[in-house]
Amino acid sequence: AMISMAALVLEGGNAYAQQRVTQNGADAAANAGATVLARRLAGAVLTDADVAGAVTTIGGANSLDQQDAYYTDIQGRPLDLAGTVVDESGAAAVGNGSIPPGAQGVAVRGSRTFGTFFGRAVGFNSFSAGADATAVAGRLVGGNFLPVIFPINIVDCETNGDLGTGESQWQIAQPSATKG
Repeated sequence: AMISMAALVLEGGNAYAQQRVTQNGADAAANAGATVLARRLAGAVLTDADVAGAVTTIGGANSLDQQDAYYTDIQGRPLDLAGTVVDESGAAAVGNGSIPPGAQGVAVRGSRTFGTFFGRAVGFNSFSAGADATAVAGRLVGGNFLPVIFPINIVDCETNGDLGTGESQWQIAQPSATKG
């Protein structure tokens, strides 16, 4: 009975830690896929294979044994190959060969199996943890939103007003309003 109680306490803590690792891995894999989609929305020539490669690489690097991913719209709703919102069972899988029109996100369901410590004494050799994550990318279009800008005072060390390359040499971001 004491071994069972020790196993319950220790394995419960281990399971919680492993769940966090799994959730972090799923989050990272979804973010990697959405990052590829964001680059694609910005004009880079990237394909479904690029999205699948990013999701698989990052999921594996974050200890996911298995990961399933599908495309979503900007609101995180699953899309089929035609770009129509569907339920998860009809969603276009990442790695299917094409990115659906309107795809701006990736949802990942990841899992991993981990061994036990004291649980072996009472017949539990391993447990599994699973997690879902969705990441979307894209520019805001319409609706109510408030752009926030934080002013930053720039002061040089010599206090002579020289900011190095000069303000005229600073690159200013000018995102195109026509891309999307």
